Amino acid sequence: EFLEYSISDMQDYAITNANMLLGKTYFEEDNFEKAREYFEPIANTPKEDKYYKYMISDIHAARNFLAKMK
Repeated sequence: EFLEYSISDMQDYAITNANMLLGKTYFEEDNFEKAREYFEPIANTPKEDKYYKYMISDIHAARNFLAKMK
């Protein structure tokens, strides 16, 4: 299964991880507007996305952070 994914797939996943860290940093600094910019695209990942099953913990974490900001 690992061989099915390309280098660009891994780069996309690395970007998601980086965006989670940036969002969390802005959240901790109470900069919620900036944090939303990073969390919303992750939280809104459609189930049809080929990465969905690998991102599920990030998706739930992003949704939890967004809920805390409301």
